[in-house]
This record gives sequence, C-alpha cells and structure tokens, in this order.
Amino acid sequence: EKAEIFFKHMFTSDANIVTCTTMINIYGEAGLWERAELLFNVMPFEPTAHTYLSMISIYGKAGQWKKAERLFKSIPFTADAITYHCMIDTYGSSGLWDEAQELFIKLLPRISDIIHESESLDLLKGQSKIGQIANFDLHGANFATTALIIQRIVELNPHISQFNLITGHGLHRRNSENRENGVKQGVYKAVEMFIRGWNVEEHPRNPGRLILHKSRKREADLPLPPRKRT
Repeated sequence: EKAEIFFKHMFTSDANIVTCTTMINIYGEAGLWERAELLFNVMPFEPTAHTYLSMISIYGKAGQWKKAERLFKSIPFTADAITYHCMIDTYGSSGLWDEAQELFIKLLPRISDIIHESESLDLLKGQSKIGQIANFDLHGANFATTALIIQRIVELNPHISQFNLITGHGLHRRNSENRENGVKQGVYKAVEMFIRGWNVEEHPRNPGRLILHKSRKREADLPLPPRKRT
C-alpha cells in the first residue's frame, strides 16, 4: 500500500517507464494481476522488453494464459529468449504442451541463451562428455523450457545413458530457489511425458544437481526364462 501511495503521488510528474514497470512488478508479487494490467494499459509510456516480460509473467502466474499469449503476440519487436522462456513456461504450467513445443521449436536457433556455454543447437551434442555421461547446465531455464530441453537433449544424444544436470547453484535467495525448483520439476515432467524409460535421482552430495539415467532393470525384475519340458 505504501508503495502504491508513493507511486500515485509521483505519477503526475516524475513517473517514467522504469517506475511504472517497478509498480507493475510490485502488483504482480502481491497477486494483484488486474491492477498490474490496468497500469500497463493506462501508463503514458511505451513498454520496454522488461515491461512486456513482467506482464506476461504476471499473467502466467495468475493462470491467464490467453491474455499472456495475446500480449506476447502483440510485442512490436523481436522478443528476447527470456520472454520466450516465460511464454513457454506459461503454456506448460497451463497444460498446453503442444503450444509450448511449437514455441520452443521457434526458440531453438537461440538455444544458447538457455543452455549455458553453448553457441548453437549442435553443441547440445558436445557438452563435457565422459564416456556415456554428459553434463548440462540448466540453471538458467525454467519449468516448461527445462522439460522440452531435456526431451531435445535425449533425442540428440541416443548413445548417452546418463546426464548430470546442474539445476542451480545453491543460492538461498527466494527467486533462485523458486527457479531451481522449477527446473527440477521440469526434469521430472520430461521423464513423465517425453522420455519414459528414464529415471531421475537427486545428487547424493549436491542439492543443485540431478542425475538423469536410463532405467536399469534389476535381475529380480526380469522375466524368468521358460521352463524346459521334461
């Protein structure tokens, strides 16, 4: 409330796109998506990429995927990869995986913005391989993009049987924890929907990592050979 009072006092003279975007974010953090939407629509400034990102994110968290989609498609310039991530995540969180995949395919040429230290999609085939194990840094992604990235990684690396996945760096700030949890959920979602026959395990010593590996059936789980007739 104090932030809103101060902003309304300032809005008549000293407001600019930065303060408006800040106030939109404050409304979003408070769960007041309709107020954020109202400010977005009435402010006398052209939205920046960050303003669009903030509003799409707010719509996504509020379950308003249609509004998020409409706004995303109305952006008058080429959206950056982070905004794509946000819209993909909104689709995924709303259960719209076909739409999420379609948008993800459009993002593939800029996959380097999702997978750290990659310069192109081809480098998804060459990330720190050791035998049948590969390491991938996913901590810059989120729930839906992670699920789709995992699907793509497994498709491109059929000879790899284990992936060590960096999901975070153990930071204890709220946003970092939320993002890391989203990445982990995305990995589990990929196994559930796209790459069945794989298992996910928490790294025994590093909470910021997951181990993804092909299922290994135990002898007890294998069917018994047929008995020979005597």
